[in-house]
Amino acid sequence: MKSKEIRNKRNGTSSPLVLLIILFSVAVSGCGLFESDNPGSILADDINDASTIPFLVNGQKNELALQLDVAVIYSGLLADELIHSGSYPTWREMSNGDVKEDNGDVGGIWAGLQRSRFLGDDNVPRMKELLGEAAASDVNVASALNYSGYAYLLFAEIFERAAYNTGPEVSRAGSFQLAIDRFTEAAAVASAGGHSTQLDLAYVGLARAQLMLGNYQAALATANQVTPGFEFFINYDAQNSNSVFFFNHRRAEYSIREPFWNTGDPRVVVEYTGGPGADNETPQYLQQKYNDDISPIRLASGMEAILIAAEAQNETGDQSGAIASINFVRQNAGLGNYEGANTYEAVRDAIRLERKYELFLEGKRLNDLRRYRDDGDAESVAFFQNRISDALPLPDSEYRTNPNVGP
Repeated sequence: MKSKEIRNKRNGTSSPLVLLIILFSVAVSGCGLFESDNPGSILADDINDASTIPFLVNGQKNELALQLDVAVIYSGLLADELIHSGSYPTWREMSNGDVKEDNGDVGGIWAGLQRSRFLGDDNVPRMKELLGEAAASDVNVASALNYSGYAYLLFAEIFERAAYNTGPEVSRAGSFQLAIDRFTEAAAVASAGGHSTQLDLAYVGLARAQLMLGNYQAALATANQVTPGFEFFINYDAQNSNSVFFFNHRRAEYSIREPFWNTGDPRVVVEYTGGPGADNETPQYLQQKYNDDISPIRLASGMEAILIAAEAQNETGDQSGAIASINFVRQNAGLGNYEGANTYEAVRDAIRLERKYELFLEGKRLNDLRRYRDDGDAESVAFFQNRISDALPLPDSEYRTNPNVGP
């Protein structure tokens, strides 16, 4: 049987640990999300202690984990990575590219990502107050800022628009900028404290957001600061298992789309079961990137940073530098060097192919496809041609509770 936490993710609820931390945060901040007439239930003095900081940050990371694997599935269904092969009508909407505002799974991931970024945005000021000057170099402060930054990145990349704290509508560019603000501060804190892992994590997220905003020189400068061998994984366990594996291998609720069947690339290994998925119709292909319920998901990596650098190099006229970056990534995967032409178009297409395979099932393909479509790429244009949705819409719950947004 699948764990309770996975069922909770599909219903948009958090684990008991995360809900408790949200209650803690709300109690201290004075936010009206949870009202209580019992003054002894949660006391601010019990929470406003530096010893609670690791607990708060771990809860934020757990909430991000609860949403990341789901984001990989939903964005993959909206893109050319995954196709629905099961019984969930909400997932079929995504796979068909026609997602409605009342889709319950859209509301679930929306609420979860809101919790993740709220936990960081609300708790970082409290950490600064509790730690004083030490906050400027504290690893927990850097971590909380980074996890918030990645939540904002996911909002920008998988939703058509966003809104925060019952505020006005925020564009994708606005969400990318909110991510940049958090990553910039996280990098400063991590650098001051010598926290290399959090520094690399901040730089990858920052370079990613800068690239998406077309700030190529800034993206290149940031990406070049990432340790090439860096990888940061979000871990899963028996209580909070990897949904990407579970719903493909155990439930056959989604299959892999044809562009990823026979790539010949070791980074994209897919196996055909010989039969259909749970819908008794769609050929069931199994991804092999995540091979069990506790497989971690890579949130950020040096290889992603190098591909960001390659794209920025190519966009600024340095095709030779971009080819060198491509070759580094290919050699890391055990592949031979790029053998194409030293032209902008050829190098651009090579970078796009490397991103397609290197970042397979990491939740980044949907945003890439939209970028390529907007740049006139024929394959991407054709993919979206008969699809209404190229992202998740704001859920109807946001329309009901936020007077500042409209259809």
